[in-house]
Amino acid sequence: MKYSAILFDLDGTLIDTIPLWQKAYLQTLHDEGINMELDEFMERIYHKNEHFITIFKEFGFPEKEWERIREDRDSRYCDLLRNNSEWIDGALEMLNAAKVESPIGMMTGSWKRYTDAIDEKLGIYDKFESTITCDDTQGGRSKPHPYGLELLANKMGVEPEKCLYIGDQLFDIEAANAAGMTSCLIWQEWTPIGADENAKVVCENYEELIKQF
Repeated sequence: MKYSAILFDLDGTLIDTIPLWQKAYLQTLHDEGINMELDEFMERIYHKNEHFITIFKEFGFPEKEWERIREDRDSRYCDLLRNNSEWIDGALEMLNAAKVESPIGMMTGSWKRYTDAIDEKLGIYDKFESTITCDDTQGGRSKPHPYGLELLANKMGVEPEKCLYIGDQLFDIEAANAAGMTSCLIWQEWTPIGADENAKVVCENYEELIKQF
């Protein structure tokens, strides 16, 4: 066994959720009179992980409105996930290949509310031995902080140094490196240029990834 566990990011790595997140977020902003371009959204919200509250403050929304707007976005996103989530082509077959070699786990920056909605559509929880969501890593400990990966390794009873973590974003690689894991970047549709700079393993597709197991 090459690794004690093979661990995965979810959004954009295994499940094609990014267009659904874009739709929910941008439509919610549009309903509030904010027309943000897709490129700006991806740069600020997805790649830089800018908080929704920053947008509220920027456009002068009173604090009493923040929770309502956030709930509108989340409800819209969960509906989209529940009805439209799909595996990225080849992802499920790749997971099955990984499972033959090592126990597999999932650590995502998404809230459990989101992953529950995906699970209703795709049954994702049954695919992994253990999962960690944003609910488990609150308090400024989301990626690129290593806490979630360390928590997942502990939950699975494996040493972080003997784990492979696979993601499609720079913060996935930074979190894996900080946790002492073997970091693996897989190039996907929404992976930004330069995300592979500090990755210990880089794969162009799932076929290359399977060879790492």
